Amino acid sequence: MKKLIFFIMLIFYGFSSAGASDVYDTLAQTAQNMRVEKSIAEKLAAETKKNGYSEESVRTLAGIVSAGKYGAPAKYAEKVLEGIAKKAPEKAVLRAVEQIRSRYETASRIARKTGISGSAEESVTDTIADAMTAGAGEQGLMKTAAVIAARKTDRDETAKASMMLYREMVRYGVSDLRASEIAEKSAQSLESGEIYRYRKHFMQQAAHADAESLAESMGHEMSGSGSHGSENSKHGGSSEGGSSGGGHDGGSGGGGGHGGNGKGGG
Repeated sequence: MKKLIFFIMLIFYGFSSAGASDVYDTLAQTAQNMRVEKSIAEKLAAETKKNGYSEESVRTLAGIVSAGKYGAPAKYAEKVLEGIAKKAPEKAVLRAVEQIRSRYETASRIARKTGISGSAEESVTDTIADAMTAGAGEQGLMKTAAVIAARKTDRDETAKASMMLYREMVRYGVSDLRASEIAEKSAQSLESGEIYRYRKHFMQQAAHADAESLAESMGHEMSGSGSHGSENSKHGGSSEGGSSGGGHDGGSGGGGGHGGNGKGGG
């Protein structure tokens, strides 16, 4: 009888272990399907298993990852690995992932408000999510999106450029109110190429100067520019829009800061 009980327990343990392994494998495969790099997806599964994450938590993570849009799944994976590295409690890591999910939902809604779509919407959603991580508020971002939506020309690149400028300002510690005002002004008054140049100049200077003062000066300069690309404008788009966007972007990963004064992600 004792042998029979032992044998049954052994079989049950074997099935349980196999089931648990399948859950972690499913997490890795789900992450890869959502464009997370294979090495990161595999590490995500290995680390959650190694650190004793419950099957329920792993299934929850897989569900969140599978529902993620654009750059969100990669951010989820990075946040989990970061939490594990810092030995954060399992529940705290899940809460952090949920915060990113909520942030991306808001970012996606704001990006749609601009009236853009396709790859431009994807890029802008990621940028907005990063800006929110660094301290940008939903209200200011929505106002900027509304100004972008009023443009008739160069809208895709202007959306990318203005939101990237917004992101860099809050990353360097510029107040959300001022960052919002300047981003709105850039979207209303400038072509995308000009906005990219302002952003590049700001990032170069903000590493060793007062970011708030730099932003204030930048806003004054923009005030002297005429309105471009809006409903009442007859001007065309900038000739350097797309190349400027890719060339100047510091990346949208994790909300990490640029330079010595940059804000970190969370």
